[in-house]
Amino acid sequence: MENFEQIRTDISNWLNEHPYAKDVTSGALEVIPVIGPTLRNIFERSTKSEDAKTLILTFLRTLQDASDEQLKGLSSKLNDISGGVDELSARSLHILSVLEETNVDVKKIKEKLDALPQESDQAKADFWKHFDLTLDAIEQLISGHVKLINRAVAPLLEGRPDGLEATAKQFRALVFNDELPLGYAKAHGHLDGWYYVEEFRSEVNEAKRTAVNTELFIFQYAVFPMMSQSGYFGDFGFGSAAKLWSLLSQESAQGSDKEELQRDICDHFLRAFRWLTEERSWHESHGRKLVQTRLAAEQYERMLELSELNTPDGVIKPVREWCREWQYLVNQQLWTNNLEGAIARLRTAKYDHRAEPE
Repeated sequence: MENFEQIRTDISNWLNEHPYAKDVTSGALEVIPVIGPTLRNIFERSTKSEDAKTLILTFLRTLQDASDEQLKGLSSKLNDISGGVDELSARSLHILSVLEETNVDVKKIKEKLDALPQESDQAKADFWKHFDLTLDAIEQLISGHVKLINRAVAPLLEGRPDGLEATAKQFRALVFNDELPLGYAKAHGHLDGWYYVEEFRSEVNEAKRTAVNTELFIFQYAVFPMMSQSGYFGDFGFGSAAKLWSLLSQESAQGSDKEELQRDICDHFLRAFRWLTEERSWHESHGRKLVQTRLAAEQYERMLELSELNTPDGVIKPVREWCREWQYLVNQQLWTNNLEGAIARLRTAKYDHRAEPE
C-alpha cells in the first residue's frame, strides 16, 4: 500500500519548487513517487512542449487535495497501463485528473460531456460574463504588478535621501509576495480550462487562447526576477546593500562585517546583472525588440569590485543601475503590446460565436 500522505506532500513540495511550466524537467519529475516516471515519459515523448508542461502542472495541482481512494484509483490505472505508457498522452492527463477529482466513473463523465451542447442560452451568457471578468482581472494583475515594481524602485531612482533603504524594503516585500504568483497560477488555470469549453473548439479561438497563455508566461519571466533560473537568491542582495550603505554613512563599518557585506553584494548583483543579460536574450528570441542594456559586463563588474564598495555612493551605484535596467525590461513588456494585444484578440472570441455577454 502506497503512503498517499507522502505522495501528496511530495507533489506539494515539487509544485512549490517548480511553480511555472518552464521549470518542468524530466529529472525533477522522478522525485514524485508512483506517477513521476509516467509523467517523465509523457514529457519526453511530447518533445518537451509548453502544452505538455502546462498540462502536467495542472494535473499535479488537482492531486494535492485528492483522497486516498482517488490516489489509489489513479495508481491502479497507471499500474494497469504498466509499460504501455505510449497509450498516455499529455491530453489524457486532463481525463485522469477529472476522474480523480470528481470520483465518478467514465459513464457519468461521458453523460456530463454529452450534456454540454444542451446548455441553455443563460448558461452561455453566464460563461461570457465570466470570460470578460477573467480577462479584466488578468489585465489588472498585469498593470498592478508593473505599478508595484515601478513604486518599489522609485525611491532609489529618484535619488531620495533614504532611497536605497526604502527600495530595499519595498523590493523584498514585492518579491516575497505570495499573492502575485497565486494570481498568475489562477490566470493560467482559467485559460487552461477554456480549452475544454465548446466556444473554444475552433482552431482560431484555440490559437487566441494559447497566445495569451504564452504571452503571460513570457511576461512573468520579466516581472519575477530569476524566475527562469533555479530558485531565488535570498533577498537578492538588497538587504546587505542597505545595511552596508547605512554603516558607511555613519562611518561605523568594521573590518569583517564590512567585507562580508561587500562580498554578499558583489555575489548577488553579479548574478542579478547576468540574469538581466540572459533574460533579454531569451525575450529577444521570442520576438521582443527590447531597448538594449546600457551596461556592458565589464562596467557592472567594475562597479562591483570590493574596492568600489567602500563609500555610500559606491554601494548605491550598482543597485541603482540594476533597478533601472530591470525597470526597462519590465516596462518594455507593455510597450511591445504583445500581451495586451493577445488579450484584446482573445476578447473577440465571443463575437466569433455570436454570443453576447449580459
